[in-house]
Amino acid sequence: MKIKNQNQKPKQIEKKIEKKNENINKNQNQKKIENQNQKKIENQNQIEKKIEKKNENINKNQNQKKIENINKNQNQKKIENQNQNINKNQNQNQKQIEKKIEKKNQNINKNQNQKKIENQNQNINKNQNQIQNQKQNEKKIENKNEKENENENEKEKQKQEKRENTRRKVVQEIYESEKVYVASIHTLIETFLQPLRKLPKLITVDQIKMLFSQIEVIYSYNNLLLTQVEERWKNWDSNQKIGDVFLQIAAFLKTYTEYVRNYNSSINTLILLQKKKDFNRFLKKQESKDGKINTISAFLILPVQRIPRYVLLVKELIKNTSKEHPDYQNLIQAQDKIEEVASYLNEKKREAENINQVLEIQKRVHGLEVILSPSRKFIEEKKMQLVVKNHLVDVVMFIFNDLILIAKQKGSKFELVDSLVLNGEFHFQAKDKTLAVINDVDPKLIIKLTHESNQKPYFFKAKDNEEVGHIVSVLDSLIETFFDQFLSLTPYITQDATKFGTIRLKKVDHSEILKQTFIDNLESSKELRILKLTPKQIYLFDHENINRPSMIYELTECRVRIDVESNGFELKTPTKVHLFSTGSLIDSIKWVNKIRECWMKLFSTFDKSRQKNSSKKYKLKRGTKCADFSYGNTSIFKNNSFIKS
Repeated sequence: MKIKNQNQKPKQIEKKIEKKNENINKNQNQKKIENQNQKKIENQNQIEKKIEKKNENINKNQNQKKIENINKNQNQKKIENQNQNINKNQNQNQKQIEKKIEKKNQNINKNQNQKKIENQNQNINKNQNQIQNQKQNEKKIENKNEKENENENEKEKQKQEKRENTRRKVVQEIYESEKVYVASIHTLIETFLQPLRKLPKLITVDQIKMLFSQIEVIYSYNNLLLTQVEERWKNWDSNQKIGDVFLQIAAFLKTYTEYVRNYNSSINTLILLQKKKDFNRFLKKQESKDGKINTISAFLILPVQRIPRYVLLVKELIKNTSKEHPDYQNLIQAQDKIEEVASYLNEKKREAENINQVLEIQKRVHGLEVILSPSRKFIEEKKMQLVVKNHLVDVVMFIFNDLILIAKQKGSKFELVDSLVLNGEFHFQAKDKTLAVINDVDPKLIIKLTHESNQKPYFFKAKDNEEVGHIVSVLDSLIETFFDQFLSLTPYITQDATKFGTIRLKKVDHSEILKQTFIDNLESSKELRILKLTPKQIYLFDHENINRPSMIYELTECRVRIDVESNGFELKTPTKVHLFSTGSLIDSIKWVNKIRECWMKLFSTFDKSRQKNSSKKYKLKRGTKCADFSYGNTSIFKNNSFIKS
């Protein structure tokens, strides 16, 4: 039992402990719960407080918003009221402004209308003034027109008077010149023709006819013409005619044509007669009659010069004659008829005047033989300085197309120094430093002239470089003309010489005479070429290929001339024309001279061959002088020339 009691005691203790623990736990739990509740209550309180605060804040915000809204509404109302007031004020102001503007516009319109009215009034006044001014201007213009018409009429009258005065002067010139002309022809007949008829020993009847031709017929007709012109001139007025007189001249032109055709024969006859001393004495005696020197050649040329003079006078008359004038048609017809023959007579007149110039020079130069020739033409007279023993002597060069005369002036006449023939044996040199033949003189101003027939060279000093260029150009063109004329007159020589040069010679001479590099100015390009001259041919090499010639020309087919402007020379071939720029006139002259020299040597070689093997086609006459290419003791073939049979 005890044991059971003992066992029951711990259980009771445990139960008590458990109860205690349970109570403790209950208490603890209650405390916890209480604490939790308190905490919850506190939290709730806090939350409530927060909520209250929030609510308060919300209420505050709401109140503020309400207040703001109220304020806004109030402000809006105020603003609206203000805007309404403003609008009212604006409307009122606008109305006031509009009223003001209306008033202003009314005032402006009134002013504008007033201005318009004023402007209109002003315009009306202006128009009235303009109308008045126009009327005044019209009156002025009318007055001006009247004055201008009067002036024009006066000018026309003056022009007519001038034309009439000019016409009168022309007719006066016709009369006076005709009077002098007829008197001169009369002098020719009285002083020369009639006395010569009485001297049959000096001149034959045929020579008289050849010398004077139709001169007596011309005199008798022009004398009759003079009487008609004199009558018209003495009774001259504005309606007087003279055209019909010129129509008569036109009908008489055949006689003048015959005289002009015979003129060259007349001069040749005179030259032949002048070789007689007795005839020259007769001429000197007759020409110096009355203390005046009147040469027969000066008289003989007068009819040749007269017809061209008539043409000029008729043209001047037509220019100063109105188309309504009764003389106008006659003058036009006379002009047409005279001009039909005038072109021929003009050419003959130029020839005759050239002949007369040559004769005058022949008389002026003492010691000169007969130089007149049908083909010889006078080119120019040039004053130069000749170098003589380191001194300069003033001389005159008379340059003809085939001859140069060098003469010293002595008073009114000249003394012959020398003459040089312009043919293939003539050479010139210029612009060369080697021509320093006189001290203190630039050698570039020295021109050297030589001829193979005369070993003596002549050195002339020019004024300046321009004169050097001019003389070189003139002489070169004359030499070129000589070659062209020679070959045109004897084309068979060129053909045979070419064959002779290319075929007949057994030995072909390729020896080099000259070789130089030039710029070749062809028509479309400029090329650098090497030019090589041999005795028979000219070779052209391209600068890139100097071993093989690009062109070979036969010398007999080539012509050369100096181009002074470009300081070069021109080479004419059958296919092309080359213009070589040498850069200096010295080289150009050197090449041209050498080519011409080779050309002449080739033809002289051909000449000698012809002499040995003359055929029936050609006859060689030794000592014959070719009028065109041989003068004195010098000719192309050393006094030999070919004449085609």
